[in-house]
Amino acid sequence: MTQNKEEPMVKPEKEKPSYTTGPEAKAEAEPAAGIEAAPPAVPKHEIEGIIRKRVYASMVVGLAPVPLLDLAGTSLIQIEMVRALAIRYGVPFQADITKTIISSLVGGALPVAAAPAVASMVKFIPLIGWTTAGVSMSLLNGAITYALGNVFAMHFASGGVLLDFDVNKLGSVFKSKLNEGKTVAADMKEEQRASI
Repeated sequence: MTQNKEEPMVKPEKEKPSYTTGPEAKAEAEPAAGIEAAPPAVPKHEIEGIIRKRVYASMVVGLAPVPLLDLAGTSLIQIEMVRALAIRYGVPFQADITKTIISSLVGGALPVAAAPAVASMVKFIPLIGWTTAGVSMSLLNGAITYALGNVFAMHFASGGVLLDFDVNKLGSVFKSKLNEGKTVAADMKEEQRASI
């Protein structure tokens, strides 16, 4: 009789979870030095949708017959747009910093910065004031909102946050996008007119 000696089966050891605490745990959780986490990839059409929606809204507010109400309404729309972009990119949002950045960008394009206030004040002129100013204010609001949305989206997409926003560096991009925004706002106005 031969005896069959089978070797006992050895179960492979499962990897034990690490319960490290203190500095060792922090080192395990952090990415390697010099490597930063990339910002989340956001589809272009989503960003365009966020911006386009606010461009339409700011154009409508520009038609408000009450002087200065249009400026306040547009500012709120623009701040809300930056908040929506920040959320989408996973960036912390702070309204006070956003207001300062928007003021600096728009103020940096000085002739453009004065135009909304002037157009809003023209609404005080009886009869023709509102119609003339309303149309120009609507297009200008749309162009400024478009430019702001694109500049903030570009900054967030590159991994930037509100605290490291460089107005001097992005001011020229804002002016370029503002010129582009004038065309976009006019096209959007024509699209609306054609759909009515």
